[in-house]
Amino acid sequence: MVPKLLDMFFPPSPSEKRIASVPYLVPQPQTIASSSGTKILSCAAYSEPDVHAAILLLKKHGNPTAAKLLATLLTDVLLEELSERDTWNPKQTVIIPMPMSAKRKRQRGFNHVAKICTFLPRELQDRVVTTALIQTKHVPMQKTLTREERFTNVRGIFTFSHKEKIEGAHIVVIDDVVTTGATLDEATRTLQQEGFEVTAVALARA
Repeated sequence: MVPKLLDMFFPPSPSEKRIASVPYLVPQPQTIASSSGTKILSCAAYSEPDVHAAILLLKKHGNPTAAKLLATLLTDVLLEELSERDTWNPKQTVIIPMPMSAKRKRQRGFNHVAKICTFLPRELQDRVVTTALIQTKHVPMQKTLTREERFTNVRGIFTFSHKEKIEGAHIVVIDDVVTTGATLDEATRTLQQEGFEVTAVALARA
């Protein structure tokens, strides 16, 4: 009775209706390159309606169903891509969700990429580190900028800490949607300057 009353007064959005009936997101992995040449492994196309709905719901509302679907998508692609490497030893692989500025995290209330990582299977969750890469500068949202402005916008926004805790690791850095790849490019550059081998991954490609 209560769920029916809630639906009456707060009807689910089209995205919520779609996601409620989606059993899983079909992986469509493709390696693309940022404008600066960084290779980025993307899990699916953002134009795919189920993927688009899941990311939209997660970013706007922190929807746990969407987070679980995206975590499964990420797991399927990572395990397939890295199956030939002995990467799941915690001394060898670290997964870093793309950080947010403190201001944007306060505005949204959570880091949506980090939330996805909380739904990864235990063997991958144990590799997640959220404190190593830090966004120290708050900058305008990338979607409001031109292609050229996006790369200038993110230059120098990240710093790295706790290197001694993950020395020698292979780092997998995760972002949500890649368009120009500017943010992943800058994160990868920051980590490579610290001497790490980095795999850049995006949940979806625009």
